[in-house]
Amino acid sequence: MNALRILRSGPACPSPARLKRLRASFLRRGYVRLPGFLEPRLRGWVRSRLARARFRIRPGPDANREEVLDPDLAFSLLVLLLNDPVLIRGVEAATGSRVRGFSGRIFRMRPGRGHYSRWHSDWKGGRKVGFRIHLGGPCRGGGLLLRRAREDRPFARVAPASGGAVLYRLGPDLRHRTADLGGSGPLVALDGWFMARAPSVPLPKKAVGSPRPPRAGRKFRSLSDRLVIPPDVIWFGTEPALRICRLPEGRIVVLDGVSSRCWSLLARRLSLPGILARMAREYQVPPDRLRKDLLGLLQQLAGLGFLRVRS
Repeated sequence: MNALRILRSGPACPSPARLKRLRASFLRRGYVRLPGFLEPRLRGWVRSRLARARFRIRPGPDANREEVLDPDLAFSLLVLLLNDPVLIRGVEAATGSRVRGFSGRIFRMRPGRGHYSRWHSDWKGGRKVGFRIHLGGPCRGGGLLLRRAREDRPFARVAPASGGAVLYRLGPDLRHRTADLGGSGPLVALDGWFMARAPSVPLPKKAVGSPRPPRAGRKFRSLSDRLVIPPDVIWFGTEPALRICRLPEGRIVVLDGVSSRCWSLLARRLSLPGILARMAREYQVPPDRLRKDLLGLLQQLAGLGFLRVRS
């Protein structure tokens, strides 16, 4: 792995040696690209939601005139992923900045709508590192421009790449803006900052809870069955608190304690008898006593579509 990425198993970091090279590039150039930052299935789901989502013009004078996404499950899920401890540690290693969380917005700029972006610094409120993910399709212009406060010419122009991201330096002597758009395609991106303190990450009520059961398939009946995690399921977080999400519905279910440990072992593709034996040793519980609880948990997850019986 060459860069920080968000996979279906959550945020993932490259090797320490690669992180060291990313950091050297970031400090030398003032930014670093993260190509293919979003896993393709997650990227496709986000784009499908944004295509029918509601945006509103940001009110009042500001450095930018743009449309901002109303509260949406896609934004909530991305913010949770960007506040994952694994990703936070990766950003610290790749930039040399001490950060504790992410805050931002999803915005849209469209040609011919009077949208603009002026030079500004964002160096306030504990903001340490700038961050952008391009979430839309191809567009003409709309790149991220970076310059020093005392210079007129940008020292970097970072063109948008679908699903790709960029980390860039913030400071009192640095400025940035979005390049003007041409053509007819809009620029859609998640834009924000990694912060010196952890922000609150509220979730809309409809984002959390049990999803609708999927269409009927082969039912899970015993620990002799073989269970797999379907490709439309993503998960993130660390034990003893994991979050799992099934796309395209996007609802999030929280697993804690024993259930999060069970999921972690499933993700490592251990057999069900192997998981039973492993957990019995770890929790010092007789296997016969654990079997019933494990069977009930797996049946519930399979019934909600988070697991599937392999034929």
